Amino acid sequence: ELVIWNFAFLTDGGDAEGIVEEGWNHTLDQYGRWYHNAGMIEEPDQLHAGFNEVAMYYDDPDRMIEEIEKYQDIFGDDFHFVYQAAQPCTDSEELKRSIELFGQEVIPHFD
Repeated sequence: ELVIWNFAFLTDGGDAEGIVEEGWNHTLDQYGRWYHNAGMIEEPDQLHAGFNEVAMYYDDPDRMIEEIEKYQDIFGDDFHFVYQAAQPCTDSEELKRSIELFGQEVIPHFD
């Protein structure tokens, strides 16, 4: 089985990217430093584009369902999607709502 662990955040009409922006930038910078210090990349910010491309910050549960379905089309039902919503600086109520939406709107679609 394949495990797909993705940075994700979900709102129901709010600005998902805006809500997590400060924490996401902090996360990108930290990962960039780790990869750079390990000699895996030349510059710490080289990691940003790749991480930004796969991060799932959506203002609509249906959009997240569509993106997860793309993985399902590729890998079938033999994968696990790990939803990592927590980011530094994210308001705990916003985080709680994101997780609730994922559980109420996204997960049932795949049952």
